[in-house]
Amino acid sequence: MIGKLKVISTSNKDVIKKKTFDEVMIHFRDHDRHSITILKSEKIYVAHLMGATIEANSILWSDADLWTEDGVGGNATNVELRFYPSVSKS
Repeated sequence: MIGKLKVISTSNKDVIKKKTFDEVMIHFRDHDRHSITILKSEKIYVAHLMGATIEANSILWSDADLWTEDGVGGNATNVELRFYPSVSKS
């Protein structure tokens, strides 16, 4: 799924800063571990997304853990994320 990602809060600004990324792909890998790829920079994160709230045009994860792809298994960065899926114009 491709769309826009807003990082609302982060416990570690060295891993991911609070900002909006316009081109992001979320790949739902299994039950609760997913890949988040920032397409412009090709930066890949692994996220444990919990407690999704579906709203009119977005998904809110108020409690998510995030790692850089090579840092899985180390300390997680706690984040709050809002994802706006792209709407296909077919």
